[in-house]
Amino acid sequence: MKKLLLILLACSVLTITGCSSDIPEFKRISYNRQSLNKMTAENFDDATRVNYLSEMDFDQFPSQLPVYKISKSKISKDDYLQLLDHLGLGEQEKAFSLNENIISGDLVEIPDHRGYVLKSENEIQTAAMQTFQNTSYYDEEYKCVGITSTDRFGDKDGEHIVRVGVSFLRKKDGIRIIGNDSFELYFDGSGLEGVYIESYDYTSTGTMELIPVEEAAGRIKSPDSFNIDETGLGKEMQKIDTLEVQKVNLYWVNQYSKGCDVLQPVYCFSGIATDINGTKAPFDSIVIAVPESYTQE
Repeated sequence: MKKLLLILLACSVLTITGCSSDIPEFKRISYNRQSLNKMTAENFDDATRVNYLSEMDFDQFPSQLPVYKISKSKISKDDYLQLLDHLGLGEQEKAFSLNENIISGDLVEIPDHRGYVLKSENEIQTAAMQTFQNTSYYDEEYKCVGITSTDRFGDKDGEHIVRVGVSFLRKKDGIRIIGNDSFELYFDGSGLEGVYIESYDYTSTGTMELIPVEEAAGRIKSPDSFNIDETGLGKEMQKIDTLEVQKVNLYWVNQYSKGCDVLQPVYCFSGIATDINGTKAPFDSIVIAVPESYTQE
């Protein structure tokens, strides 16, 4: 009888804490492995150094996080029409569409435009914030991350900006969600020109352990995803001499479109890469924070 009682107590503890034994294996998020392997082989070798700012604090990261099941939000036709009205786009309803959990549309097609974008980045971001505050999404925990896309058009007078996109990232437990969960507003020279919203719901089904950030830091040169922003350099970076890590962020990744129905956290190590010629560029090195014991390919 005592043995049975101990077994029942143990099961109760597992249920309360949401240990891995209670969580079915879920499909692991993925990146372009072929492209990644080529990039790391071309850019890194044993001589590539990884340095950290002295104030880097790894103690800020949790050892566990909830497991959130992803499902498409149910956007009704009434909610859709109300949103367009709040955005000031109601009269142009025919230019927009509702497809399950996605609202999208543009008033004009690129390269057509209603005037070049002449406002500053701060002015555009302020206009986007004011527009966003008129929507029901403003009640959610969203963060404006500024201009994330720019459409340009060139003619005999030079290059012009015809449209910019401002993105808002949703947060869950204070952690930003990247990937399929989107709220983007587009502006041209005449104001708000387009919208793209992809909305999801998240249901907690337990907890998961995370790979320690110190362990993930050891994989900065062999990550799950790596990007060097060579914009404006006019040339490609050569073999990387140094990676200076300036910050580390934890993100949720939503890859529902790839068949992944669980939010999965990643560590993003960001900073400045310097190649053997002294050329510098920003980089991001992403390491999946989910132990492989929880996932399947």
